[in-house]
Amino acid sequence: MKRICLTLFVAISAITLLVTSCSKWSHFDTANDFSEDIYSLYDTYTDEFGNEGIVVYKKDSGKTMLVLSADEVILPWGPTNEKVYLGDSIAHYAIEYGVTMLQCMCARGIERFPAMEWCNRKNGEKLPYSGSWRLPTEAEWEIMLWYDGVNLPAINSALKRIGGDTIAGNNALYWLCEEDYENYIVLSKPGLDYNPYDRAVAETATLLFDLNKDHWIKSTSHRVRAMKHVIFK
Repeated sequence: MKRICLTLFVAISAITLLVTSCSKWSHFDTANDFSEDIYSLYDTYTDEFGNEGIVVYKKDSGKTMLVLSADEVILPWGPTNEKVYLGDSIAHYAIEYGVTMLQCMCARGIERFPAMEWCNRKNGEKLPYSGSWRLPTEAEWEIMLWYDGVNLPAINSALKRIGGDTIAGNNALYWLCEEDYENYIVLSKPGLDYNPYDRAVAETATLLFDLNKDHWIKSTSHRVRAMKHVIFK
C-alpha cells in the first residue's frame, strides 16, 4: 500500500470552498472556538454540548487541534447504488472534503447515512461547518494515529482515563468518509476495481486497508469514530 505523505496535510487551516452540488450548505469559518483554554496532546476536550474527546493532534502553538471522540459505535456507512460526492476531483488534504461529505449527506437526508448521522448528532442543530463532528478522511485518520510516531497507545491510555471506548486494534475496520474513488487511495494489490456507488473506505487503526473490498460495501457495519477540527481565534 502506498502511504499518503503527511506533510501535505499540515496546512489544515487553509480554507478553500469546494464546488459541489451541496455548496449551498457551506459555512467555513476559520475560527470555530473562542475560548481561552490551552490544551496539550491527549488532554480531554469537551464541546458546548458536553461531547467529550481527546486532543490527538495540535499545531500553531495549540491554536489548531484535531479531537477524536471518546465514544464509538458499530454502524453501516449508508445505502448502496448511490454516489454521494459528485465533484470531479477530491481535495485529499483539505478540511473542506470531510465537511463537504457531511453537507452532501445532510442535503440527501442524513438519516440515510447511519455512520455520519451518529457523528452529526454531536453537533446539535448546527449546519455543517469547519468544526463539525464527522467521519474522518483517510489523511485525518492517519495524522491522528501516526503523526510524529505511533500514537495509538497514548490515545487509548487517555481514553481509559476518562472512561471512553478504546480504539480497537488488529483487523477491526473503521469507516472513513471517502467513497471508493480511483487514484485516491493507491493499494498494492493490482487489478482492483473502484466503485464509489457501492463502496466506501474502511481502514484499521494500524493504517492497513482490507483488500477484500467486499468489506467496503456501504451497507456493511463497521466501527465508527467521530472527529472534529478545533481552530481557536
